[in-house]
Amino acid sequence: MKPLPTTYIYTQAICAAGVVLEKEGKILMIKEHRPGNADHGKWNFPCGFLDLGEDPYETAIRETREEAGYDVRPHALLGIYSVARNDIVKGNAMPHYVGIYYIGAPLNEVPYEHDSEVAEIRWLTPDEALAFPDELMRSRNIKIVIKDYAAGTRYPLEVVHHMDQVQ
Repeated sequence: MKPLPTTYIYTQAICAAGVVLEKEGKILMIKEHRPGNADHGKWNFPCGFLDLGEDPYETAIRETREEAGYDVRPHALLGIYSVARNDIVKGNAMPHYVGIYYIGAPLNEVPYEHDSEVAEIRWLTPDEALAFPDELMRSRNIKIVIKDYAAGTRYPLEVVHHMDQVQ
């Protein structure tokens, strides 16, 4: 397999999956550490791109472990959010993410070491997270995700189907 590029040129929508990790009335948010990137220093949930052939549920588990250091088994689907990042258009290319967000609780009390692309991990109440200025959020959908979570939006995991198509 070819190594992945370090710079992406977005000409089609891409899919990501993440988790709103919940514990004792708080949600976990990460502050991104990606110098030179438009999202450096911005708040997000543990979330990342699906690897080719990967189940979005498994992506959410992997990304939560990598970015926040927590193991998780999501118990509900929160929603699917489509965000066209008009704020970082380059020529005819623009990031357009379709994010699948799950909800789950951490399985371990103390986090493992997380990756270097995360500057800070913070447990916040939904109200505390919503009080952050919009420009500190990675994208406009983050506050919508928080509002949906706080409103009690939940869908069964079975709403998302993953399959491998073989001949």
